[in-house]
Amino acid sequence: MSSVLPPNEVSPNTASPETDEVTAVETDAASSAEEAPQDYVILKYTFITSKHVGDLCGAFCLIFEGTTGKTLFQAFWVTHADSLADLSASQDWRTFNRLTSRMGPYDKTWGDKLAPLIPELLPTADRRELYEADPQEAAQILSRISEAIRKGYERVSHCLLDVSCDIERPSRDELIEAGLLEAPEEKGESSGEIAAEEGPRSFSGILVQCLPLIDPIHGKVLADLVPGDILEVQIQSNVGAGGLVQQFLQATKQSPAFPIESIDRQGEKTYVYLTINEEMRGLLTLNKDLRLRTLLTTTARRRRIGFFDNMIFFLFVGLALLGFFWAIRYLF
Repeated sequence: MSSVLPPNEVSPNTASPETDEVTAVETDAASSAEEAPQDYVILKYTFITSKHVGDLCGAFCLIFEGTTGKTLFQAFWVTHADSLADLSASQDWRTFNRLTSRMGPYDKTWGDKLAPLIPELLPTADRRELYEADPQEAAQILSRISEAIRKGYERVSHCLLDVSCDIERPSRDELIEAGLLEAPEEKGESSGEIAAEEGPRSFSGILVQCLPLIDPIHGKVLADLVPGDILEVQIQSNVGAGGLVQQFLQATKQSPAFPIESIDRQGEKTYVYLTINEEMRGLLTLNKDLRLRTLLTTTARRRRIGFFDNMIFFLFVGLALLGFFWAIRYLF
């Protein structure tokens, strides 16, 4: 905190020239603090096979702490497609995350092979070096990191890849607003008072990637799904927003089942948007008409129970009437 008085006030124990000198020094310090690099770095990376159309296509977004290299958020997507669609590494990280799944349905086989390579191909030392570098050096370091990741993915996939990457330096407030960081507590104030002043954290714009659960016997066909159906899914990622959702579900002992908000059918691909809460949504990307595991709503369950009850009632009435007429015929 600055100890310099406002411009129109002069300390009775300090001469005006000295105050002006102190003010100038502290103003320069404040300017230097504002120009200092942000504490976090966002790396956005895309890759696609360069020769064989439709082989491998993917992207990931990694947010890490600059001083320690610790991962704060990671989203990874890989599929088989002939293009990156509207995805570009130059887009802001929220738009980038939202568009990754539009390349095509998630390929879990390749995802399990490529996603775990990120810590190995982008070690802590490289992360810290990228964070501490000035803009000119950062471009060279980013190019070297991009090549290392490309070669690592090519060794595993046995495909030649075209890659693209870019970085952002988000402010701490931006990450707090996205729900990825906790708001700092000020001294002398309780957490309850701070929460009351700031209000709940905003998860607006967060899209959690989900995977389908197949139920070939009792599942509902994708073509028959309508908004309002409750779909049981698997959260793809256990870090970032996906990790927060999984922790909440585990703490409350609930299954990952959410109502369908809307269904966007575009040619062979179908995008199913789920309502996780008022601000956060889930996304399920499919390209086949599968039978998906659904949960009956309370109204549907009551209707089904009422239907079976009516069937049993009319069955007994029919048997009673049949027995009555049979008895009359036997007696007379």
